[in-house]
Amino acid sequence: IVRRIAAKLGGDVGVESTPGQGSRFYFTLPAV
Repeated sequence: IVRRIAAKLGGDVGVESTPGQGSRFYFTLPAV
């Protein structure tokens, strides 16, 4: 759901994962 919304608004969604430390999920949107 988040990926579709971000794509419609010209943004992006991603995840960074480090074994033993956890994961970071993020999304970016263009400035209005």
